[in-house]
Amino acid sequence: MTPTREIFWNIGDVRTLVHLLMFIPLFFLLYGLFFHFRCYRLGRGGKGFDHVLKRMVSLFSTVFTHRTILKDRYGGLMHLFIFWGFFMLFLGTIAVFIQDSVLRTLLEAKFLHGGFYLLFKLTLDLSGILLLVGVSMGIYRRYVLKPSKLDTGPEYAFVFFLILLITLSGFSLEGLRLSVLKPSGSFWSPVGSVLGSFFESTLQENWRLAFHRTLWWVHLGLSFLFVAYLPFSKLLHIFSSSFNIFVNSMTPSFTLQSLDFGSERFGVNRIRDFAWESLVALDACTECGRCQSACPAYLSEKPLNPKKIILSLQKRMRKELPFSFGQSLPRDLIGDAVMEEEIWGCTTCLNCVKQCPVFIKPLKKILELRRHLILTESRIPLEIERVYRNLEWFGDPLGIGKINRDELIQSTRIERAGNEGANDFLFWVGCQGYFHDRNRRTLIVLFRLLQKLGFTFSVLGREETCCGDVARRTGNEYLFKTIAEKNIECFEKRRITKIVTHCPHCFNVFKNEYPHLGANLMVSHYAELLKESLEKTPRNLSSDLTGKVTFHDPCYLSRYNGIFSEPRRILKSIPGLEIVEMSRSKEDTFCCGAGGGGMWLGRQIGKKMNEMRAEEALITKADYLATACPYCLNMMEDGLKSLSKGVALEVVDIAELLDRALV
Repeated sequence: MTPTREIFWNIGDVRTLVHLLMFIPLFFLLYGLFFHFRCYRLGRGGKGFDHVLKRMVSLFSTVFTHRTILKDRYGGLMHLFIFWGFFMLFLGTIAVFIQDSVLRTLLEAKFLHGGFYLLFKLTLDLSGILLLVGVSMGIYRRYVLKPSKLDTGPEYAFVFFLILLITLSGFSLEGLRLSVLKPSGSFWSPVGSVLGSFFESTLQENWRLAFHRTLWWVHLGLSFLFVAYLPFSKLLHIFSSSFNIFVNSMTPSFTLQSLDFGSERFGVNRIRDFAWESLVALDACTECGRCQSACPAYLSEKPLNPKKIILSLQKRMRKELPFSFGQSLPRDLIGDAVMEEEIWGCTTCLNCVKQCPVFIKPLKKILELRRHLILTESRIPLEIERVYRNLEWFGDPLGIGKINRDELIQSTRIERAGNEGANDFLFWVGCQGYFHDRNRRTLIVLFRLLQKLGFTFSVLGREETCCGDVARRTGNEYLFKTIAEKNIECFEKRRITKIVTHCPHCFNVFKNEYPHLGANLMVSHYAELLKESLEKTPRNLSSDLTGKVTFHDPCYLSRYNGIFSEPRRILKSIPGLEIVEMSRSKEDTFCCGAGGGGMWLGRQIGKKMNEMRAEEALITKADYLATACPYCLNMMEDGLKSLSKGVALEVVDIAELLDRALV
């Protein structure tokens, strides 16, 4: 006999009844999804449906490979097993429905028979095993290991329990059927065969038939409950996370949208102020806690928790829907859903964005809230207000003044940029390089090093102003645009098209944000320049410089721009140095605490990030702590001094080490 399967074996002629009952869970599923769709419509218009093909490729490559989720190995494998087990069982259910309802009715045909049916059975059994393993891993992780980033509420237990019951009851039904029919090829259902042998040895056939009929209806009811419960549970992310991956912005994750300064309100303080894609992202949160466990503000015991912010905004969005007919909730987001202390706790390190497996961007939402505080409410922290005033009056956040920029040029005899653009490039010194004594020493060494390597370049001197990074990252978009437009005008006037920067913050702004304002620039960080020079023309480097060196990756180089191999290649080129890595490095680097206005805000609550990072450097027992950012260099030096460990760990710029080794 050809192997096949009777869909309603031992149940009777209930096909019509089952199909009618099916509309109940489908109604709740569609109603729940429609509720969330209406929530998204509260937001402003966006661009979530351009580049459809590119978005589809991103969706399928992310969902089916789990390339982002697998960054957390245990959690990623757990989810991969659950996903593929569930997905294959879902396809199996659809296949059975198609054969029973479509092919049977219209064509009087079937495809679940013969060798294909045997392979079909084996696939479903293996998928069920995979699902059980994944669910077991999830239960063990959440309720035994209990990592702090995961909640252990009863809803999670119910979801796990429901999936377990559906899977185990499905296996039991197969075992009961096989124990009665004993069809050929039953070994193609390994789990069903084992259970069938167990039932046959413990229950009489009439009891097995009765048990099968009862369990069949229980299994059907549990399956219907699962479908109806989906949009009202944590399992909503099956739909919302996939949708968020699809509508995710095609621009870099840190790029901010320009503002219309003809408006009376700026930034975000109501749910309706968000773009609709941002509201999709609120629903997409899987509550995995990866943003929380990576956030330096949270880890240093500041009020900020990016996961909490997303969930608070999500809760507000769902509450606001009943007020959608021309009304809005009376309370603003700031001061209710999100506190000001949380908003100003962010260092804009981008780690929350990079860690999120479903492309949620907490950083962008925080910066939109900052924009509202600054531009609409004029609620500015005193320290930041002083920075703004200095930027407006003196062109630098420290308020030292343009005339002092000439001192560095005169002491190093570097040519001031002219109108011809005859040099290799313009070197953008940056405010920290001009005005901070420690960074001035680094710049003098770097200038000397570039000259040794044969580069010709110029600087702007007193014509150079701040790049505007601190203004944009603290929410003052108007001041940023004013600064950027003046700088772009200066570049165009002097025909400057190629810029090399010292500071990663300047580098990021020029490379990724000025082009949106019309700038046409080739921008490099000096680490890229040094690496290319050493590879193009091998240099004679001394082996007298010896010891261990650990490299602290600046956030704006590594996470923002993917530059982490270049500094290490420079260090590896020095024969006597051995690189030792800190526990968090490269794209997973820990923030020094200076970004997003942190250099000026202070943030005395909790631990100091620079001291936490300095502790990590001390663990490596390195002789040198190297970096490639003036902010990081200052913060690391201050952190080591505060620890008072008495350990001879020298904080240096990579250019200083290369200069010492260059014969």
